[in-house]
Amino acid sequence: MNKKKISLTLAFVSSVIISGCASIQPTNLANLGNEHYREKIAKSKTTQEIKEYAISNNIKFIPIHILSNANTNSFVINGVAQNLITLEGNKWLASIMDELVQIELATVRSNSAITNAYTLTYCGDYTHMSMGENGSSGKMEFSYYLSNFSDEQRNNFLVPRTFSDCAVSGFLGDVFYKNKIEVSSSPSNAKISVTQIDKSKPITGLDNVSLVLKDMASQAMTAMLTDAEMLRVLINRR
Repeated sequence: MNKKKISLTLAFVSSVIISGCASIQPTNLANLGNEHYREKIAKSKTTQEIKEYAISNNIKFIPIHILSNANTNSFVINGVAQNLITLEGNKWLASIMDELVQIELATVRSNSAITNAYTLTYCGDYTHMSMGENGSSGKMEFSYYLSNFSDEQRNNFLVPRTFSDCAVSGFLGDVFYKNKIEVSSSPSNAKISVTQIDKSKPITGLDNVSLVLKDMASQAMTAMLTDAEMLRVLINRR
């Protein structure tokens, strides 16, 4: 995969995101920290072995995120259905899915022309997400895939399209590993740290939605990056 083709692939994914979700950034939270999940990944033997194996075998990963956001009424704040379809919302959802992946795979991420690269695609099914009113709880599915692209398969992938779920393996070339996980969260059990902007003001329903969304994304990305079966498949493929 050459540099030009990699940039085209990432540009297409950006176009998928633009078709998706709304302004979900918190209103009274200065920071939503995922230190708990970073520590869990750092302690994972599987994560370290994935990176060590990739480095020793000159393997690179091309991480790509996909958002499925067909549902226009994905959460309710104070009895009012909120529309998740805006560019700002998509960027925020993409950022909470990318953060842990970009940090952990920084040393084995492909940024240039290289032939020995695998595409790691991860998709959040926000279309079918269940979110309690005012962010009281949340449940959703994430899927992720390891694949190779031929030139023809990559051209098919680059055709602009939107997704209403995460059944995207037919567009990802030769998929040799895939997994689907369900995650859930609530403000009371989320492992995300929060810092209030104004402690005299209450945490809002939108703040809770943001907290639950980031916790679910962090859970899913941690599961992907610590997936022992994915490591086994990767090693056996050589």
